[in-house]
This record gives sequence, structure tokens and C-alpha cells, in this order.
Amino acid sequence: MNDEIEASTYKKWFGKYSEEKAHFERELKRLKHNNQDRWTRLKKLLPKLTDLPKLYEKLNIRQKHFLLNRVFNQPLIHTAGSSLQSIIIR
Repeated sequence: MNDEIEASTYKKWFGKYSEEKAHFERELKRLKHNNQDRWTRLKKLLPKLTDLPKLYEKLNIRQKHFLLNRVFNQPLIHTAGSSLQSIIIR
């Protein structure tokens, strides 16, 4: 009980924490590396978002669904005579 731990306990926990440390270091390196790439892609895509009707026409059905869920806070309801094109332009 003089502030020492047994060798087997040390080996067990040292291995576990060394593995976790390596994982976190890899993750930090990955996050630092990818940020510039993400900003470059974002700068390239932002101007395209200014023309939503044109963008909407180019998307596949899953992409359209994703866009609508992100843009509108509440569910959209289709009424007779209305079109999605007119909803986006408003």
C-alpha cells in the first residue's frame, strides 16, 4: 500500500490506455487534415445554393428528400394545384 501497483495490473491498463491514446491521436490527425479539404468543398458548393429550383431539378430523389428535410422545419403538405417548384421559389 505504498502507492505502487502490481506489474500485472500495470500491464493490463497500460496496454488498454496506450491503445486508446493511439486511437485519439489518429482521430485528431484525421480531423486536422480534413478541415481544409472540407472548407474548399464548401466554398465551391455555396454559390450553387443560391439557385434552389435549379439545384432541386438536378438532384436524385434521396438528395431531394434530404434537402427538403434540412430546409424546412416542419413537414410539407401538398395541396391541389400547388407544386414543389412554387414552394421553393417563394
